[in-house]
Amino acid sequence: MIFPVQCNLIIKKLSRFLYYHLISLVEQVGSFKQYEFDKTVYTIVILTSIPRDGSMNFSCAISDMNPINEHGQILNVYPHRLLFLCPRLTMKKPHRQLNNG
Repeated sequence: MIFPVQCNLIIKKLSRFLYYHLISLVEQVGSFKQYEFDKTVYTIVILTSIPRDGSMNFSCAISDMNPINEHGQILNVYPHRLLFLCPRLTMKKPHRQLNNG
């Protein structure tokens, strides 16, 4: 499921999109006996402005819930992604997760 969302960048309100993303996951759970997700959830947030203080200087940022072990390795357990896109900035090189999946 993909949820394209446009917003004016107000950093305090970005947690709203995490809420939407998590609710999309929770709504797939049928009962206490069935915790599998039928669909992979991608929530896309399009940032229409750039913070003046430079605190979020990126063209693409990806948030996931995959655990990282003590060796710094990402364990690909969950395919779900929360993507932040800022079309006003250009990407110099692709994010590692855009290349690896």
